[in-house]
Amino acid sequence: MTSGQRLARAAQSASSCERYRLNGRADQPMGVALACLIAAIPTTACVSSVDGSPQNQLPEPVAQAVRAELCAGRTDLGAWHPDKDGVVHVDVDTSHCGLTGDPLYFTSLGGESRHWSSRGVTSIYRSGPKGFRVVVLRPRAPELSDRGDWYVNWMARTSNVQSPGLCTGRTSPVAFQQYEDGGASVTVDLRHCGFEEAPVVLTSLGGIEGHAATRGATSVYRVTRDRFTVVIQKPGITVAQAAAWGWHINWSASPPNNDSGDYCTGKSTVADTVWEQYGKNGLITNLKTEGCEAPLVFTTLSGDRSHWYTTGSSSIYDADSSGFRLQVGRDRVTPTFAKNNGWHVHWTRVAPTSGRALVVE
Repeated sequence: MTSGQRLARAAQSASSCERYRLNGRADQPMGVALACLIAAIPTTACVSSVDGSPQNQLPEPVAQAVRAELCAGRTDLGAWHPDKDGVVHVDVDTSHCGLTGDPLYFTSLGGESRHWSSRGVTSIYRSGPKGFRVVVLRPRAPELSDRGDWYVNWMARTSNVQSPGLCTGRTSPVAFQQYEDGGASVTVDLRHCGFEEAPVVLTSLGGIEGHAATRGATSVYRVTRDRFTVVIQKPGITVAQAAAWGWHINWSASPPNNDSGDYCTGKSTVADTVWEQYGKNGLITNLKTEGCEAPLVFTTLSGDRSHWYTTGSSSIYDADSSGFRLQVGRDRVTPTFAKNNGWHVHWTRVAPTSGRALVVE
């Protein structure tokens, strides 16, 4: 039985505060540029109550997380496997990191061209301590992934970590609520984390199947120091189907921190996020990250409304020492529409260094 199948079976009787384990593996590993960084933070327990309803009491924490691991890297150019017209996948081998437990994986898609209208890059398959798979959908994907020099930036984190500097976790497959026709939402409770301000949030969507064809996995809503919400879009999706497929949100939250050039986080504001029109259905914004030159860039798109229908929220262009460009797609979107709906960007930059992951006991 695969990790996803075990997770889906457990979800049928699990509460929204239960911890889920994902002890799968990725097969057909490809060569990757592995990188490992130490995350020197205090670690205690943190688990989300993610049913989205008001609560009078904080949920009980799970057992203490005794390790804080951080490992990151980038796949090689040409590592993609064509599945069929419009679909490619890459298997990321993280065995050199020496990860333990059930790591959380976060991804973004880099390249020269055409990846902003793809789907699936932040949908994690076959997750385990030795690797995972990413499946990307776009018309002519096998051709364009090669011509456009597509690659995956990836980062692994320990789950169930809590400190004022970092809080992580994963939601339960039974925590989704129906959101309109073709949507499923989940709210992550951050009150255990002790943030003094709204954090920078990273997300990805894990599961057994069906989630590569979604949108919204890295579109976050109503981010405060206490909680945030993710809305997943897929035609015909129901909460029952999401649970059967083992869908869950991997999340990491930390305060803005641009003190280190090797690992830093930040976010734009609505006022300083300048959107420019790109064709009929696209927008471009250039983000400045002065003081942080780390090459691996990860993003989420935050706002008040309507960004769960976008593509490109984690598709990175032109990353250099001063910043990067984000290109977002949505039917007939305009800069005024994005501004009026409060769209802005959360970002994390990580510098790869070779070797095994270091841990804090």
